[in-house]
Amino acid sequence: MTKINIIAPLVSKIAYNRVSKITSPENLKFKNAKLIELDEVQVFGNRIEKGIVYSPTLMNGEIVFKKNKALTQMRRKSERYKKRGLNKWGIDVNAKTWSEALRAHLRGKAIGLNPIFSCQNPASVLWVIDGVYSDAPKSDEISLLGPAIREVKVLEYSEATLYGVRGSAGVIVINTTESKPKHSMNYKKSFAVKGKKNRELMIEYKSFEKLFNEKIDSLKEKLKQTIANNQIVKTDSILEQLAKTQFKNKLFTANFVLNYSNYEIAPYLALTEIGDMDILILDSIASNLSPEVKLSKYGKKFTQLMNSKKNDLTKP
Repeated sequence: MTKINIIAPLVSKIAYNRVSKITSPENLKFKNAKLIELDEVQVFGNRIEKGIVYSPTLMNGEIVFKKNKALTQMRRKSERYKKRGLNKWGIDVNAKTWSEALRAHLRGKAIGLNPIFSCQNPASVLWVIDGVYSDAPKSDEISLLGPAIREVKVLEYSEATLYGVRGSAGVIVINTTESKPKHSMNYKKSFAVKGKKNRELMIEYKSFEKLFNEKIDSLKEKLKQTIANNQIVKTDSILEQLAKTQFKNKLFTANFVLNYSNYEIAPYLALTEIGDMDILILDSIASNLSPEVKLSKYGKKFTQLMNSKKNDLTKP
């Protein structure tokens, strides 16, 4: 999975590529597009750490890496297939018949489906390869399709009714890597808190948060160098600066939350960014939330957090 992040100085209030509702001949004419100078183009691909696949995804308008369970399982399965002399999809590309070629992929189920795979009457069985209907492929096509096969389904009886009369004798569905569905990134849906105003506030918050993160990352890099060089005095100084910057970051978030307590982004940021702050600050945030926000998804979760913290304080 690959994501491309294009950064350009576009004004968010201007709608780009919007189709006009008026379809006059004048509006149907193409106008010269304005050139936009790109600040940066970033390409993000999957990352593999200790056998686990992490895929890039949008979260609150930014690209982050999350564990991809499906790809991780697929990778582990592929490794097992390769040890057995098969390709990464579990296909024996050197087999002479489709029954033998797909045996491992179907976990032995092909054994009981020999009447379908024998293809003694090719016209009776419907093969659907990447959505295209066809008669049984020739055996020599195994080596051509084999390396690309990622999914095989054998449909019989009621499962095959979707394909009508042509599928009455059974259906073999093969999808190759070329037909793998494309994963799109919906910018609006990537935000945890929905609504136009919440998105605008999140973008505003992230712009300031980015400055803090850059400062913190810079200090952490300097800290590594001073520790490596055994510069004790400088190390203590940088540690102090780092602690102050991180605390200022939390105070900024708390102030931002208080200023926008009428929007659901307030409990969301309080919950995810500063949930470990002093309970007096969190209690002040909770008391300032509007009744509507308190009843929202993250308003309820933040209330649960506050109740849990207060209960911990009352315990002997």
